[in-house]
Amino acid sequence: MRLTQRNVIFGLLLFEVGLGALGLVTLLISTDDLPALLGVGAALPLVALLAWLHWRGWRWAAFINLALITLLTVFFLITPQTDASLSSMLFAPLALALITTSIPWTLAISLGVLAVLEIRAAGVGIYAEPDVIVGYLFTSGALFLSRLVLEQAQHASQQAQRSAEREQALSIQYAEELAAQASALRAQNQRQEQLLALVAVLETPTIQVAAGVLLAPIIGHLDPERAKTLTGRLLRAAADQHVSTMILDISGLSQLDHASAQQLLTLYRGLRLLGVEVILSGIAPAVATTLVSEDIDLRAIQTVPSPHIALAQLLAQPDSASLQRAAAPSEQRML
Repeated sequence: MRLTQRNVIFGLLLFEVGLGALGLVTLLISTDDLPALLGVGAALPLVALLAWLHWRGWRWAAFINLALITLLTVFFLITPQTDASLSSMLFAPLALALITTSIPWTLAISLGVLAVLEIRAAGVGIYAEPDVIVGYLFTSGALFLSRLVLEQAQHASQQAQRSAEREQALSIQYAEELAAQASALRAQNQRQEQLLALVAVLETPTIQVAAGVLLAPIIGHLDPERAKTLTGRLLRAAADQHVSTMILDISGLSQLDHASAQQLLTLYRGLRLLGVEVILSGIAPAVATTLVSEDIDLRAIQTVPSPHIALAQLLAQPDSASLQRAAAPSEQRML
């Protein structure tokens, strides 16, 4: 069972009920002090009622109990003018205040007990002696300071616990945000890869213009990475479709420098290894000027001005009867 202040106060109230019953029996047997008997007899059922109210959640039960014990102590259990020594009950209200209430209540109870005893003593008896007053104040001050230190330590502990809980909540939130960002980034990367794959397919489509003849228009800039991808795609298409002739149309190239021309030669050699005839079409005057200035020799590749002329030359060959039948619908689509 967890020890809480509510449980502690309830236990103290029950202890007071038991102690009061024992004290009442002792007073009945050993003394005829009527005021003490009346005080204890009246307080006992009231303390029992306060214990029940506290258990039901009434927060003022502890404060009323403290006030009741204080009044019972200073008015009935201590007799300042006749006591020859300090009563052990002198510090009972202060101890109870330290356990059950706050610091202001503890300070008020400590000073209240001393003030009532001094008034009742009227300058006579042990409670009126200066060394007793100083000793009581010193003891009360020490207990008060210990309670203050304990509350500050408890407050610091609670602050540290709340700070740790906030840090933990922030860490969990940060981890969740990172996980969400990572998930979004993975999804974005997947979409980007899909788009790049789609662009790679769309930027250089292969069109079958006749039986065994593919037209591959190359558009844009032919950088090394794109050239590598393009070479692989066209070689796979030529092998999968059993292509005999491939027309590479470069009229849409933004530029053709030495590196681009070398990439075309590499593609040409790869197609030739597969047994595919290669026809290069669409060499613009500016591209031709660049090839001449770069001293790049493309004489090994058959060149024509346009894909239509390349297809016409193929159809004009003696063994192109089946090619003509296959090319007729393709030409209609191109036109």
